[in-house]
Amino acid sequence: MKKRDLAVVIAFLAAISLCGAAFLLLPKADFSPRERRVLASLPELGQDDFDSAFESYVVDHIPLREPLVALNAYFGLITGRDGLNGAYLGRDGYLLAAPMEKNDAGFARNLEAMTSFVQSSGLPARLVAPMSKGAALADKIIGPHEPYPDEEYLSQLPEALPNVEIVDIGQVEYYKTDHHWTSLGAYQAYCAYMRAVGGQPSPEDAYEKVAREGFYGTTYAQSGYFASSSDTMEMWVSDWNASAFHWEKLDGYDMYQVFLGGDVGVDVLDSPSAPEGTLLLFKDSFADALAPFLMQHYSRIVLVDLRYARNTDLAKLVAEYAPQEILFVYCVDSLVNETSLRLLDAAHAG
Repeated sequence: MKKRDLAVVIAFLAAISLCGAAFLLLPKADFSPRERRVLASLPELGQDDFDSAFESYVVDHIPLREPLVALNAYFGLITGRDGLNGAYLGRDGYLLAAPMEKNDAGFARNLEAMTSFVQSSGLPARLVAPMSKGAALADKIIGPHEPYPDEEYLSQLPEALPNVEIVDIGQVEYYKTDHHWTSLGAYQAYCAYMRAVGGQPSPEDAYEKVAREGFYGTTYAQSGYFASSSDTMEMWVSDWNASAFHWEKLDGYDMYQVFLGGDVGVDVLDSPSAPEGTLLLFKDSFADALAPFLMQHYSRIVLVDLRYARNTDLAKLVAEYAPQEILFVYCVDSLVNETSLRLLDAAHAG
C-alpha cells in the first residue's frame, strides 16, 4: 500500500474513532432549541422497538449534528431538491413550509362539528382563517412545488358554514422564519374583524411598538436553513392589553410565547375598562397575536385551545361565562387537519 493511501486510511479511521469517542463522552442534550423538539432518549434494552429507537438516539446525538442537518439542507437546495425537510428557501429570506396534504374528509368533519356547536349555542359566530404562508406568498417560492390547496378550501367555507360569518382578512404580513403572521399581520386581521362586526379598530398610533430582534420561528427550525437571518418581533402594547404579554418568554427558546404566555387549554383575558361583553374565542396559535388587539372591545375574552382542553366540558364553560359572541381563529391547515376541532359537537355545546 502506498504511503499516501495508508495516510488516508489512518486519517479516516482516526476520524471515525474521534467521532465515536465524542459520541460516547460528550453530554447528551434533551432538547434542541434550534429545532424546537425533544431529542430521542437512550432506549431500554429489550423494548420492542429497540433497534429503531436506538437508531433515532444515535442520529439525534451524533457530534456536529446541527451543522450536518444544515449541510444536508443546503446540499439539497443546490442539487434541485429544495424543501427536503418540508420547507422552501424563498426570495427575500422567506422560509415557507411545503403544502399540506389534502384531507377532504377531515375538513368536512371539522366544519360539521363547528356548525353543530354554533347551532346549539344560538350565538352569532365568525371565523378568521389565515392561509398558510406558502399559499399567501407563493411568489416568494423560487422553484417548482406542489400546489397549495388553501384557496380551494377557503372557497368552500361559506356553503359549509352557513351559520358562521367568514371574515375576509385579505393579504396580511407573515414572519420570514415562522409560519405565523407578524403583529402587523395580526393587526390587519383585527381591522378586518372589527369591520365585520361593525366596530371601529384602534389606529396604529394607539400602540407602543416594542421591538425585539433575534426571533427564529417554526419554519426555521424545520428547514435546516440555519444560515437564515432572524426576524424582528414587535409587540404592540397599550394600556388595555399590557396583561396579555409575558415578557419573560422573550428570553426563552420560543419568543412567540410572549403573546399570552404559551399553549394552555382555557385562558381568560379581562379588560375592566372595555365595553361590557364576553367573547368566546376558539383558537390555534394564530390567535395569540390577535387576541391582545381585541381586548379593547370586550370586557372578557375566553380563549379555548381544544388541543389542550380535551377534557373541558364546553357546555359548562358556555354556561359559566355566558358569552355573547363566538370567534373561531384557525388557519386553513388547522381547519383541515386539527382533529381536536371535532370536540365542537352539539353534545358538548349543551
